[in-house]
Amino acid sequence: DVNINIAQNIQQLQNVQVDALNNVGVIGAGFVMPKLDVSPSQWANAGIAL
Repeated sequence: DVNINIAQNIQQLQNVQVDALNNVGVIGAGFVMPKLDVSPSQWANAGIAL
């Protein structure tokens, strides 16, 4: 007989922040949309106990 107990714990966090067009009063005809750089940060932690 073989008894196998597996306890697995996975924690994952993801944070994405995008700020665009903050504090813009007037947008005229010659307005050019700014380039948006999205930099997501992700952390993962997987723990396995046998």
